[in-house]
Amino acid sequence: MRKKREGKLILVEREPSGGGGRREGERERMVVVKRE
Repeated sequence: MRKKREGKLILVEREPSGGGGRREGERERMVVVKRE
């Protein structure tokens, strides 16, 4: 469960950093789910 929290933290930090990178965040979510 620690890997899931790290993946969520990276997604939340990348959303405000990119400003309108919501599409990039969705792609990272698929990678995190595949790593599970």
